[in-house]
Amino acid sequence: IVPAKNPAKKIKVSVNSKSGEYLQPLTSGDVYTLRFESYGVYYKEEVLDIPATSKYREEKREFKVKRIIKGQVLADAAVFDAQQKTISTAANDALQQVLDVMKKNANLQIVVKLNEEIVPPPPAKKETKTVQKVKGKKVDVATEPAPTPVSVLTNEELYTQRMAALKNYFSQVKDAEIRVTFEKGQAVTAGPGVKNVSVVIGEVKSLIEE
Repeated sequence: IVPAKNPAKKIKVSVNSKSGEYLQPLTSGDVYTLRFESYGVYYKEEVLDIPATSKYREEKREFKVKRIIKGQVLADAAVFDAQQKTISTAANDALQQVLDVMKKNANLQIVVKLNEEIVPPPPAKKETKTVQKVKGKKVDVATEPAPTPVSVLTNEELYTQRMAALKNYFSQVKDAEIRVTFEKGQAVTAGPGVKNVSVVIGEVKSLIEE
């Protein structure tokens, strides 16, 4: 709790971990900024204006915060264009929102999943055979070969380059080495708008640890 008339005098309040209740005496005739932060909730600010009064009174106010839950999706976007190793301009907004959330929530941990890009199979070669035509002439005719099973191949070099780009991007997060984890996602076929990077909430510390 930060009073407007004396911002340096910050008041730290611990709430009941089960009910969320707390009781705090405040001086009337001031405006207070309430900053809610914890391992299990997203950072939030509320403003409390207490009019001046000569008598003691008790007021009950209710503020709601949003819980942080493991596995919540923070971003799911087409971060890389097909066959490209650099983060696309269009993806900046989605990733910047993740950075903003992590900046406000110093204990937040995330998992960045990068999908592999499937290498397009090479075009099937047409077979050519010679056939006998009228008047004794022979001509070559191209025929389509029977389709053969093609194993799914992924571009490992491209995946490595993209992963390096992501690690460099998230290195600007404070304590990134312990707050950001990288994982390999699934194999996907490249195309316009195909999502290849997702960011989800990692381990969430317990309120009891406070």
